[in-house]
Amino acid sequence: MVHIDILSAVIGSRVRADVLAVLHSDPTKVWTAMQIAAAMRRRTYVVERELRRLRASGLIRAVPADHKRLYSAEPLDPVARDLARFVRQTRGAVPAIRKALGALRSPVLAWLTSSTAALMDPPAPSARSALITLTSAPRSLVKIQLEGALEPQTKVHCMSLREWITRLDKGDLTLRRLRRGRKQWIIGSWGELVERERSQLQSTRTLRIALQDWREELSDEWDEDWDPVAGSSGMST
Repeated sequence: MVHIDILSAVIGSRVRADVLAVLHSDPTKVWTAMQIAAAMRRRTYVVERELRRLRASGLIRAVPADHKRLYSAEPLDPVARDLARFVRQTRGAVPAIRKALGALRSPVLAWLTSSTAALMDPPAPSARSALITLTSAPRSLVKIQLEGALEPQTKVHCMSLREWITRLDKGDLTLRRLRRGRKQWIIGSWGELVERERSQLQSTRTLRIALQDWREELSDEWDEDWDPVAGSSGMST
């Protein structure tokens, strides 16, 4: 099977796509052309050519400093922000996580969010991000699938949709923050999450009502005139 790099296909240049991937790997960092070239293992003049094109289009930021330029991702331009989301979906950890979880036979919803937004309990100061995976697959299998796909600073929250709903219903603060925080979707979407939650809640409520009606129909009273043997055979004395 031939592998096609989606970002390169859309951008039209592998070098330009690699430049964008490096700059968006850490949007807060500034780079020199030599540093970008070293990260890409390309010649500096080749990288500088693509940097000029990207800067002219307004997709990256360049600031003069000590007879050189410092390059970074452009955080303000709307088109650049949309491009940044596309880069993160096609390069780095996200596609690797998507491929790993996609191998599971069970339906999956998965997204990344900030660990600081989750206020994890117990605290995990080394964690930079949190991966939430909702699936009925065993946790041990999910862990095996994700091996090698995650950064060490990523904390994994894996559970079934039913457990997710139950813990939210009980007021689990960590899960409420994970649900409310900004999300980078890997598999699924916000609309799909809400729809599955609604469906699960409806099923739970229906089961609750059915069990309640069933209990009300139970009785300890015995009808002495009823003969189970006669009733089943259709015979009477």
